[in-house]
Amino acid sequence: MSIHSSSAESTSQSQQLSSSSQEQAAAVRQTAASLEEINSMVKLNTRYANNAVRSLSQKSAQAAK
Repeated sequence: MSIHSSSAESTSQSQQLSSSSQEQAAAVRQTAASLEEINSMVKLNTRYANNAVRSLSQKSAQAAK
């Protein structure tokens, strides 16, 4: 194998590694964004559930009077 072909192969492998790394970084960013969205949805659902519990507790107390 000549120096030229070894250099070309090394360059090709470096480019493939760089491309793979960029794809993985993009996937990690997408996963992080999805997790942030899920976290926001969980917080909102928790708030709604707490409001429902509070409302039911008030109605139960009123009904008991």
